Amino acid sequence: MKDLDATESSTALALPETTEILPMFAKENGTEPLLSKIEAAVASFIPDTSTGKGRDEIKAMAFKVTKSKTALVAMAATAKEEAAKTVKAVNAETNRVKDRLDALRDSTRKPLTDWEDAETDRVARIKERLERLRDAHVAMIDEGTSEQIASLLVRVEATVVDATWAEFADEATRYKSQAVATLAHMQGEAERREKDAAELVELRAVRAANEAAAERQRIADKQAADDAERAKRAAERAEADRIAAEESRAAQAERERVAAEQAAAAEKERAARASKEAEERHARELQEARDNAERESAAERQRIADKQAADDAERAKRAADTAHKDRIEKQITSAIRGLVVAGDLDPKAVCDALMAGEIPHVSVAI
Repeated sequence: MKDLDATESSTALALPETTEILPMFAKENGTEPLLSKIEAAVASFIPDTSTGKGRDEIKAMAFKVTKSKTALVAMAATAKEEAAKTVKAVNAETNRVKDRLDALRDSTRKPLTDWEDAETDRVARIKERLERLRDAHVAMIDEGTSEQIASLLVRVEATVVDATWAEFADEATRYKSQAVATLAHMQGEAERREKDAAELVELRAVRAANEAAAERQRIADKQAADDAERAKRAAERAEADRIAAEESRAAQAERERVAAEQAAAAEKERAARASKEAEERHARELQEARDNAERESAAERQRIADKQAADDAERAKRAADTAHKDRIEKQITSAIRGLVVAGDLDPKAVCDALMAGEIPHVSVAI
């Protein structure tokens, strides 16, 4: 740590070397000596507020403390940046060491790892075969026929427990024996079920045949009874039909008589209605003819009146046009006659008069 020199006396107090900053800030109370030295420097200063110079010196001393703080904080920040770079480099090298040694560990253990993987796969395959052998009968529990069970039993009995089963050979032998015994029992049970089912089918067929024969006899008996009943009902219906036919003929004759009377009355009424309608229609036609004649007469009168008004208007228009034309002609003639009286009737004089607008109703476009 260096003391205040001549060039620094106006800005800071007791600044340390830059290399001392990191160790100083890196431990608890490491800055205590520095702070104590700055505080001692300030304590040795005797403030005097009685003069302007003394007050300026107090202000300067406080400013030095501030500058010391600013400089120390800046130096600490620089040291921290350098330390961060060091930590980054250490981390990178640490990662490289870890990666290299992890790879070396994995390559060293690879033969054992490969053997363990192969062993796991081998045991898994054997256990899968054991499960198939142990559960060989499961698929036949509910749906297997005696023939299917017998076929499966032959395949299980043909299973050879050899060296491929390795340390699981005893277990495979036990599972095979259990499967053979179970399948043999299941085959016997299936054969009994099938035999019972066949007998049941035969019994049901016999019972169905007996029931069918009894039903046919019942139907035949009922048919005979129904035939006798139908014959009786047919005779009764025939007598009823005869009586109904006679009553129907009488009713029909009465209906025809009534209908004839009603038809005659209706025809009379229709003729009267037709005569009345013809008279009314004739009256309407006469009235329509009179109305049409009146409308045509009125239309003709209107047409004649319109034509007369149009002719009068045309004659009035022609008379007005003629009068207007005569008036303009007289005015132009009077203007030209004035030129003759003045002795100036020559082409140039007429042209000058036209361009000067002295001849009424005539203009020259220039």
